[in-house]
Amino acid sequence: MLTANRSDWSLMLANVMPPSKNTRDGYLDRLERCKRERQGEHETFTCGAFTAIQYPTGRLAVHSDTHHVHQPDLSRLEGIQVHAMCQRFPDLVEVLRWANWID
Repeated sequence: MLTANRSDWSLMLANVMPPSKNTRDGYLDRLERCKRERQGEHETFTCGAFTAIQYPTGRLAVHSDTHHVHQPDLSRLEGIQVHAMCQRFPDLVEVLRWANWID
């Protein structure tokens, strides 16, 4: 941690707080969304063989038993991987449209 945030660490050693990465309202909103996700709130969409679950935090989980695709967070994939999956599975394009990832 200290090597990744070296500039922040040097500020804290000088008794100066590093600049905030988000506002208080943004922080509280993020906390509220995480709480709703822990409570099980989500939206489900099914298109063809794919089932997508979108959580309040924005996480998109995609599952397909037929195609053996089980991705708990699609945003963790590289863009080229998502593009390749869309070319291979056309139903995934509809899932991404539903989630407002593409137009």
